[in-house]
Amino acid sequence: LVANYSHLFRVQGSQPKLVPYLLLAHIDVVPAKESDGWEAPPFAAKEIDDFIYGRGTIDDKCSVMGILQALEYLLIRGYAPRRGFYIDSKIILCPGYLVMVRNVKPLNIWPTRVLERKPLTNAFVRTTTAVTMFNAGVKVNIIPSLAEAHVNLRIHSAHSLQEVLDFIQDTVGDERVEIELIDGFDPLPISCSDEQSFGFQIIKKTVLDMFPTLTVAPGTT
Repeated sequence: LVANYSHLFRVQGSQPKLVPYLLLAHIDVVPAKESDGWEAPPFAAKEIDDFIYGRGTIDDKCSVMGILQALEYLLIRGYAPRRGFYIDSKIILCPGYLVMVRNVKPLNIWPTRVLERKPLTNAFVRTTTAVTMFNAGVKVNIIPSLAEAHVNLRIHSAHSLQEVLDFIQDTVGDERVEIELIDGFDPLPISCSDEQSFGFQIIKKTVLDMFPTLTVAPGTT
């Protein structure tokens, strides 16, 4: 048990000299109130018309259930892996994702071009910006003397924290606006995904064993 909330499970392999791998998925959620317009209490996990309603039920919880159900299925059948592995339900770490595209030929820079076409997948190939908190004004007919916004940025691996800060400063272009970094860090190094990468290749092989018509490519969170 890590930090009172996260769990780290170890599945012992029959060959302990083999380097173990790690499966990640997160179970944390952000606060929610019934007054926000929920059709059911946000933390009751109530089932309505074959759907489970609850805060955070979509955000990577399918990965949590998939990993645990797969492990349970294998253990019931006496499965004993050669290579040991860990399962982490995280609060700090984030899982990696695989982008799976059906029936697309693997051309030079095609993944970026394809992902850019839709807003949902466009976020995978660039730094994203979201205003998450905004405070200003006390009355509808009074112009506020002060406004404050909190902006959350997910920095792409090709950028640095300082580059993003410089871009924000240039975009705002107003000395009256004070910009303060509350917390931040450079993107983590890009994981290897070539033909010699054991981690990526084992996941790729597993996916293709189950869904042979897919094309598997690395992605980002």
